[in-house]
Amino acid sequence: MMGKKMKSHHPSNKDELWDILQQEWYTISPEVCKKLARSMMARVKAVIKQSGGST
Repeated sequence: MMGKKMKSHHPSNKDELWDILQQEWYTISPEVCKKLARSMMARVKAVIKQSGGST
């Protein structure tokens, strides 16, 4: 998720990177966070089923 958000930015130093990351982090809605949290059980089960391999 953050990778997609960061593709349009091109920070020139660590401080600028940190500022952009914080700005993008705060744009994530509570609804998106809830959706990700609800999907975690299925994701964990899939990883366990694959013995830690890719799902």
